[in-house]
Amino acid sequence: TAMRALQPSMMAPKFDVILHAGFGRSQWDAAGAGAADAEGLLSMARKLLAPGGLLLAVSSCLQQAALAELADLAAFQAKGLEIEHDQVIHDLHDGLIRVVRIRARAS
Repeated sequence: TAMRALQPSMMAPKFDVILHAGFGRSQWDAAGAGAADAEGLLSMARKLLAPGGLLLAVSSCLQQAALAELADLAAFQAKGLEIEHDQVIHDLHDGLIRVVRIRARAS
């Protein structure tokens, strides 16, 4: 949020961590929305992550198809990004949660 006050000409923002905690919840029922969401998130990560930075995408297993799409795209199409970790975790409060950790390759 601090970046909002800076003029775009002053610097190009780079982040060490981007967290998307509700991936797959918006418009997932629309045809093709999952692929578009995944492509958009990976495109943003390529532009905004610092070399070695992390993208953490998390969703409940109800939206597991969305994270599967993200993992597939990251594995096969996302230049400059690599999947570091993909795991389903059983949380006592929230049930099954899938976590995908994607790292920006150092330039």
